[in-house]
Amino acid sequence: TVREDLVKLTGSYQYEDNQVGDEDAFAREPFVLRFTCSNTVLKDLVLIPVHTQPSSVEKELDELYDVFLAVQDKWETDNIMMLGDFNADGGYLSNKKMKKIRIRSDKNFHWLIEDEVDTTANKGNDNTYDRIVVYGDDMLDAIVPYSAKPFNFQEEFQLTDEMVGIFVRLSANYIT
Repeated sequence: TVREDLVKLTGSYQYEDNQVGDEDAFAREPFVLRFTCSNTVLKDLVLIPVHTQPSSVEKELDELYDVFLAVQDKWETDNIMMLGDFNADGGYLSNKKMKKIRIRSDKNFHWLIEDEVDTTANKGNDNTYDRIVVYGDDMLDAIVPYSAKPFNFQEEFQLTDEMVGIFVRLSANYIT
């Protein structure tokens, strides 16, 4: 059941990755979704779900800054949240390279999932691939503090390793 009295999709598009000299930065161009929300602090919200390609994670994450600017210009809002599998850890992205990414170095962006949090369902690593990033103090203030975190199905539902193995084949990450 769609509850348009609570949340309504008011706009959407797929980001066109066609900047001169920087074409095709994304393996999967992000979709941009705009919502109006009737019973939240912020009535206007833009979500940008992202799944970066591990082999080009640095370029794709840095390009998210350009996506942000395009959304800001198109819809004249700062209420923007980027979220998804950023692959921003481990062998895919060093701390040194992470610091150079514009949505990381610009202090107006707030990373809600700390770097030390394991978002993987794989017991073989403790990487933080899944991220939620918001822009500006209004967005940060509208979020319940420390509510952005992975949900560990194995612990919550007391799943066996065999059951988790099935889940890992479907998705290597916990739901954030």
